[in-house]
Amino acid sequence: MLKKIIISISILAVLIIILYFSGLFLSTSQSSTGDSAQESPDRLFKVKKDDLILGIELTGTVNAKKQHKLACEVSFPTKLISIVDENKKVKKGDILAEFETEELTQTIQDLTLSVDNEKKELLIRKEEKEILISTNQADIEKAKNTVGESQDAFNKYWKLEGPKIKDLQINRVETAKRQLEKAEEAYLKFREKISQTVYSDVAEEVEAKSTLANLKQSLKNNKTQYSNSLLDQKILKRYTHPNKITTLQNRLEEVKLNLKRIKITTASSMIQKNNQIFHMERKIRKLENDLKKHEEFLPKMKLIAPVDGLVIYGEDNKRRGGWRATEIKVGMKLQRGNVIITIPDLTELIVNFDIPEQYRAKIKIKNLVVITPESLPTLKVKGVVDHIDSRPVNQLRWDPNSPKIYHSSLIITEQNTKLITGMNVKIAIVNKILKNRLLVPIEAIFEKSGQYFIYLKTGEDFKEVDVTIGESNDNFVEVKEGLSENEYVYLYRPYKSSNN
Repeated sequence: MLKKIIISISILAVLIIILYFSGLFLSTSQSSTGDSAQESPDRLFKVKKDDLILGIELTGTVNAKKQHKLACEVSFPTKLISIVDENKKVKKGDILAEFETEELTQTIQDLTLSVDNEKKELLIRKEEKEILISTNQADIEKAKNTVGESQDAFNKYWKLEGPKIKDLQINRVETAKRQLEKAEEAYLKFREKISQTVYSDVAEEVEAKSTLANLKQSLKNNKTQYSNSLLDQKILKRYTHPNKITTLQNRLEEVKLNLKRIKITTASSMIQKNNQIFHMERKIRKLENDLKKHEEFLPKMKLIAPVDGLVIYGEDNKRRGGWRATEIKVGMKLQRGNVIITIPDLTELIVNFDIPEQYRAKIKIKNLVVITPESLPTLKVKGVVDHIDSRPVNQLRWDPNSPKIYHSSLIITEQNTKLITGMNVKIAIVNKILKNRLLVPIEAIFEKSGQYFIYLKTGEDFKEVDVTIGESNDNFVEVKEGLSENEYVYLYRPYKSSNN
């Protein structure tokens, strides 16, 4: 594209040079024949009165103040599959471009399936939680009952069974002691009786001695029984009772620890189950958000005209010295933020222009401006300077030695339907307007020895006429004396023929 532009400019330059030398040759020929009446009309100027605008003349480009930029808004790479023609007029609501949706549709289907599967899994986990709650409650209740039983067994032995056993043993000792005392008393009494009795009958004596022997044996047995009861009492007191208490206490502590362990285990299992459910719910929320985001992307796969207007591909950044980075065409790959189409709002136009650094101090915000389209030189539109960048930049961004300029803009205060975006215009930044002054182009004024003069057309001839000039701008000069309205002046130095 750049190569074509350079070739076109070169051809145009050659044509201009050819036309220039052709005109010079014709002018010379006419001078040699003395046909001074055949001057080209565009090289004569009819003197007239007009307003002289004093200020600075620059060039700019008409743009829309508000531009609707339509970009790819999805967060993943996609492909352009259709787009309207550039410079086409469109209506609000028209489809301007479409992106490839196959991958997006597949992603939405996959996310939908994932959400459904995760929700089913979540229901299973919640049912497992209900079962776990019931099981945990049963285990805790069972452990509590065991603790209660152990506590009751300990209390029962400590308060009832233990004292009762001790009392029974004391009674056994006392009973054995009484029986021993009775047996001892019976033995001693019967022995004394035998010792004081004289038996005449041998058989009777033998029987008495047998009875004494039996009483002695009974005494011996009672002594043994008494000793055993004392020993049992001692064993009960020192070993059996304390061991029973210890056993019951240990059992009670053991079941209490088991209850504590079950509570910790059930609480831990509930925490794990709740964490499972929490992570699943969070995963479902993420999947649902992703699904919603991708579903919201689906309508964004079409660019819809927000207003009536004219389609421009990409972004218009030529004023800043840039070119469209990529050619907009069907099949191109796009990333998020890539501007595909711009629709300028033609109801409010502005002019972008650059102020050379040397003019910056002479131009201020709210300066009046007269705008003249290069393609419509008779059209004059008013405006006012609206913005001037605070910092200058290089005219050529890639060349740090290029002149400095200030990017600026002006508001068109008289909107005109003949102005369209992209139009090149001349802008005269007004410092002063001289009303109804006699004006000639600056090319018509010549100077010799400090005196200004013009070449005035007189019939078929011309003559030099001294003039007094006043103010001027880049194009016109005010003539105060020496000329009248409707006279014709030359815009070059004419030459008389040799015959004259």
